Amino acid sequence: MTSKSCSGISNVRENGDFTDFGILCGDERIDVHRVVISGRSPVLYRACTSRFSEATSRTYRIDDFPLAVVERMVEYMYTGNYSDPDESNTSGSDAEELPVLLLHTTMASLADKYDIEGLVALATKKYTEALKNDRDFEKFLDSVPEIYGMPAELSQPLRDAAVVFARREVREAVDSWKAWSKFEEVSKALGVQSSDS
Repeated sequence: MTSKSCSGISNVRENGDFTDFGILCGDERIDVHRVVISGRSPVLYRACTSRFSEATSRTYRIDDFPLAVVERMVEYMYTGNYSDPDESNTSGSDAEELPVLLLHTTMASLADKYDIEGLVALATKKYTEALKNDRDFEKFLDSVPEIYGMPAELSQPLRDAAVVFARREVREAVDSWKAWSKFEEVSKALGVQSSDS
């Protein structure tokens, strides 16, 4: 699909023109076009075409992923990309935003569950780039369980990126640990007990 046609389809959705299906997440409804979502996800294709209640009600509920991730999944289905959160923005729905690293790993997990081609690769690329810019080790650790909850063959590139980041951070921590060891050595020599002894 050309960028012009993606833009046109995205504009139709944003305007609410001709939407014929809704993705429900929490209390929110995201209006979409069955032809678009069913072409991007075999899971959603079955929901749109089966004899189950989703096809009849023309709605599909996703409550096991945050709204911010589901909205970006829909954005990806229409544009082939999804927006990164603006962490400096705390107004509106962005106040409920996930940390960047967790957003990308959760997006990969959602892409796996709904079998959305290309989205795992994009989320992995964005995660790897975010690791270069976000050195917050706690945020990194929050993203790791999502990676290891996915099938290994699918999440291997995410795992590789996480290992590279962790090794780099641990190396820096070891350097700090050497300084801490020296501090303890000096403390013992001076007869000062550390609080954890």
